[in-house]
Amino acid sequence: MLVVAFETSSAVGSVAVARALSPSGRGQGEGGSGQAPVIVEERLFTKGLHHGANIVPTIDAIFEAHKLDRSEVGLVAVSSGPGSYTGIRVGIASGKALAFALGAPMIGVPAPDCVIRNLPPKGKAAVIIDARRGQFYVTPYEAKAGQWDPSAPHRSLDVAAAAAVLSPDTLLAGEGVQAFLAASKGNWPAASDEAGIPHSRFTALLAFERLASGAPDELLALEPLYLRPTEAEETWRKKHGSSS
Repeated sequence: MLVVAFETSSAVGSVAVARALSPSGRGQGEGGSGQAPVIVEERLFTKGLHHGANIVPTIDAIFEAHKLDRSEVGLVAVSSGPGSYTGIRVGIASGKALAFALGAPMIGVPAPDCVIRNLPPKGKAAVIIDARRGQFYVTPYEAKAGQWDPSAPHRSLDVAAAAAVLSPDTLLAGEGVQAFLAASKGNWPAASDEAGIPHSRFTALLAFERLASGAPDELLALEPLYLRPTEAEETWRKKHGSSS
């Protein structure tokens, strides 16, 4: 089976296609159900939040380049966020349309879980994404048995609260690191800018792992992982009151 995945929550979007056995162990190739998918290709978009125009042409280009058949698609994986509100909405809507058209299951993967895969599992790390207006999306991780495990849920925190949950030896990665360091005046170690990009190849791998161990998301019920109201919602609440 093929896994089609795309990442649209960050400034650098991408599409990846992977080939894997079905979770039941049936499919093309050799091995058992625990075998990780092999990435056929990942293509990054040019930087900028215009992912909606890139998703379908990029998928088409990868399928054409590798002579792939859409009938083999057995899973659609998308980034559920947090990150760019518009990008996440576009990605999930596109994923639902593709999954419905192909009759394939769909799984949403949190963007921080993809970012952390850029780092070798060692010690403590945290993914920091700029949520704007003085807030940061923060997900701390700890290396256990050769892999990253989240040590707290994904949260939207102000600078002071974020600084309070990060130990001094925590390695920071993500598109919000430099903004957070400047706002907090902290000196946490920081990974490279490249390590802060959530790649769609990890979206594909993580989604397949979830499919192998449980059920996919309910197509109509899958919602973006926003963690906080949109700016328009906050403006409305301030104008009309939280009880309205």
